[in-house]
Amino acid sequence: MKDQALRFALIVNAGLAVALGVSWVQQAREGRFWQSDFSMFYTGGRIVLEGHGGQLYDLDVQTAYQAEVMPERGLLIFNYPPHVGLMAALLALMSRDVAFFVWTAIQVAVFGVQCSVFSKRGASTPWMEKALVFTTILAFPGLFVNFQMGQVSLVVTIASLGLIRACEEDRPWWAAGWLVVASIKPQLALPAVVAILFVRRGAVVGRGALLFVPVVLLTLALVGPWCWPEWIDIVRLTAGQVGDYGVFPEAMFNLRGRLFGLLGVERLALVNGTSLALLLGVLGLIAWMAWRAVGEDMVGFRLRLALSLQLGLLATPHLNPTDTLVFVVPGVLLWSAAPRWRPFIASVLLACPLLLALDIYGSPRYGFGPNGVRPFVWVMLAMAGVIGWLYRLHSRPPTRGTP
Repeated sequence: MKDQALRFALIVNAGLAVALGVSWVQQAREGRFWQSDFSMFYTGGRIVLEGHGGQLYDLDVQTAYQAEVMPERGLLIFNYPPHVGLMAALLALMSRDVAFFVWTAIQVAVFGVQCSVFSKRGASTPWMEKALVFTTILAFPGLFVNFQMGQVSLVVTIASLGLIRACEEDRPWWAAGWLVVASIKPQLALPAVVAILFVRRGAVVGRGALLFVPVVLLTLALVGPWCWPEWIDIVRLTAGQVGDYGVFPEAMFNLRGRLFGLLGVERLALVNGTSLALLLGVLGLIAWMAWRAVGEDMVGFRLRLALSLQLGLLATPHLNPTDTLVFVVPGVLLWSAAPRWRPFIASVLLACPLLLALDIYGSPRYGFGPNGVRPFVWVMLAMAGVIGWLYRLHSRPPTRGTP
């Protein structure tokens, strides 16, 4: 019965992965990727490449450049950190369409290498479990949306997995390097930074800051001396948008999006204030758990980090459909840390791709019902509860008389 259920899950996820792959190929044949977020990155790259880096966050300049790159739609604001503009400048050496497929090929290659590494580490894993893991990842709609939109969430996911592996193997410089890579989406990297800052692995953050110094100097030289304050200003501007500049918070898979469903977009200030308080509270909780984690074993580290990342995903101010791919990271940590609970964990994780696909493609932008309910957000909340419960069980001191 168990093998039949696993085979059924394998068939369903493999079918979903094939369907999403066919959809991507069809969109490529129809030339529909002009609508993607990649045009935003390409615009930022062109601005830097043509020597106007000092105006990278000037909305009039972005509008003018994007009118050439993507005249079919309105301004899709470039609100990423300055060093992302430097990375995009390399792709801007090519035409937009060629650059999109080159970026896709690079991500596929990196994804393949990462899968090969994990396959070798799990050489003793039964083929059925290994096939289930890979088909589940391939079927995860966040991966498809990442390739569809030309986004960078896959890079952040791989960097997060590399950071965890380097921390476990006590390679702080490698971990610091992965932390720098993950900084291209700071809101997704922040929970991991706080989670490792207050323990022995906190040396990783110091090394990461040291490695980040050349990045900052390079951006100051090529983008402009005020690029970092200007980026913070553009982030503030983006946080106050609902529907403009390609920002749709009500479509996000986080608690901020659900607050919009409950309170309505007309209460933007209340939603943003509540979301900020929630984020600060979660970061404080993550810091407190890290502070208490003195002498924790590997299982405790994985469970604590899984809980920190899962809570961070829920509390982050921006979690678009492509960012749901990062959900894989706490899932992997939970799977490796709780072998006794793997049947239950597997049943949830195997159902996630289909559930998320129904959530993204089966509901309107505002979610299901009048309050904008998104089922996958409830799954994320339930997973946070399960991880927290297992972490509490693991960290609870043994009772008197326990052998």
